[in-house]
Amino acid sequence: MELQPSSSQCVHVAFADHYVTITSNLAYDALSLAASMAPMLVSEPSGTCAGCLQAFASGNRFAIKGTDRPDCEYFEDAEEGVRALHHRVVKLLLDARPDLLFIHAAVVASGSGAIVLAAPSGQGKSTMVAEFLALGWLYLSDEIAAIDPATRQVVPFPLSPHKRIGPESSLSPEEVCTLQKVSIDVSAAAIGVDRQPIQAICFLRYSPGSHAARLLPCPPGTAVIELLKNSLNDLLARELEIAKLCSIVRGTVSFYMDYFSASDGARELSHRVRSIGRALQL
Repeated sequence: MELQPSSSQCVHVAFADHYVTITSNLAYDALSLAASMAPMLVSEPSGTCAGCLQAFASGNRFAIKGTDRPDCEYFEDAEEGVRALHHRVVKLLLDARPDLLFIHAAVVASGSGAIVLAAPSGQGKSTMVAEFLALGWLYLSDEIAAIDPATRQVVPFPLSPHKRIGPESSLSPEEVCTLQKVSIDVSAAAIGVDRQPIQAICFLRYSPGSHAARLLPCPPGTAVIELLKNSLNDLLARELEIAKLCSIVRGTVSFYMDYFSASDGARELSHRVRSIGRALQL
């Protein structure tokens, strides 16, 4: 990536009632903000500023200076610098909301509530999101599920979603992680802007060679352990996090889903969760 100077610009990344301001004299495209966090970009921020970052060229190096640390960070490789910039934006937003729990998970929602799709990288969260969007669900998150433990609701954290593309043949999870990522087209109308109650938590298990998606019950205690495996929260507050996760899990239904076809998995999970929603309304 070549660093091309431009006129000074200012953009804002918003999450709930906080935002991060980024100023730069580099070409907007060089920062890749639209590619990574377009749904969270706002022209006129409101709420509380969680921090400010500056991205600029220092000689041939990519440099970042911000309110989150006293020193200036330098990168010989511009793409590495862009990744660091995005990481620092996300970190500032997460740190601004210690009242929330953050889980490495995708989230989709329908009229009856949200499904949290938790799994390590390579298990198909983003691909599953694309399939749910095709079924008419709303998009809330691709990577970070922001959960309010007081209300058992998900707060939208809609980073630009990307899925991996590859051959139709079976691949191991390790091989899946090496595949190229492409952006998922999400219309503005399909991006959820309101909090959604958690209706189900699903732990995805990509299973090459599986013939049909299979949902298996996940006991509450096991669900808490699985969520801890995908936790993005401060390890120093782990005891409090466990207590909050127990409260969340007690009020929801949790599954494992073994699947090979994401489209089959999305249809099966959508049908099951909507059936649960109808039963709860009776």
